Amino acid sequence: IQNGFDAFCSYCIIPYARGRSRSVPSGDVVRQVENLSSAGYPEVVLTGIHIGNYGQDLQPQLDLLQLLQQIEKSGFAGRLRLGSIEPTELPDELLDYIAASEWICPHYHIPLQAGEDKILRQMNRHYSTDFFRCLLEAILQRQPEAAIGLDLITGFPGETESQFSATCDFLESLPFSHLHVFPFSKRPGTRAAEMKGQLPGNIIKERAAKLREIGERKLAGYAATF
Repeated sequence: IQNGFDAFCSYCIIPYARGRSRSVPSGDVVRQVENLSSAGYPEVVLTGIHIGNYGQDLQPQLDLLQLLQQIEKSGFAGRLRLGSIEPTELPDELLDYIAASEWICPHYHIPLQAGEDKILRQMNRHYSTDFFRCLLEAILQRQPEAAIGLDLITGFPGETESQFSATCDFLESLPFSHLHVFPFSKRPGTRAAEMKGQLPGNIIKERAAKLREIGERKLAGYAATF
C-alpha cells in the first residue's frame, strides 16, 4: 500500500534507495483487497516500508485508520493482517478499532530496534523504552491474547556490554510473543556507517544469538498460553 520512507534512522539506507513515502490511492488498495478475496485468498496483508504514514502524501490526505474503514465497507470477506508499523504511529483510535474488528488479525509487528535509550537516540529513533513499554501494555489491555513481534538490531556502533545487558533485561521484562533479530551491518552513506566504535563481527554474532534465545523463550511462553 506504500513505498519509501520519510524517517532517517541513522542505520538505514531506505530513504536514499527508495525515496520519500508514496502511498497507493485508497481506491486501488480496496480493489486489490476485493480482487484477492474474490479469488479465494482467505487473508490479505497490508504491507509497505512505512504503512503508519499511509496517505499523508495523498489529496485529500488519509491515514491508515481511514483506509481500514474503507476496506471494512467494501466487498472484502476475508481477514486482514497489518505489516510492520512504527511504534509512534499506533494511536489509541487505531488500537481501539483493531481491537473491535474481528476481521483484523490480533497481530502486531513493531520495530523496537534497541532496548536502551541512548542507543535509540543514536539510531534517531523518536521514542524511549518507557514509551515502548506503555504501548505494548496498551495493546494487551485491549487484546490480551494479541501476538506482538518486535524487530531488534544488535551490535550498533558503540554499544557497550552494559547497554547490551540493559537491552536483554528490557526484553525479558516486556510482554511480547516473538523477536526478529538483525545483526548491525554498515550501509555506506548512512550516519551509522561512519560512527566510532564499530563492533567486531564475532561480538555481534554472539549478541544476536543471545537475543534469539530470549525470543525463543518468549515464543514458547506465548504458545503455552493457548
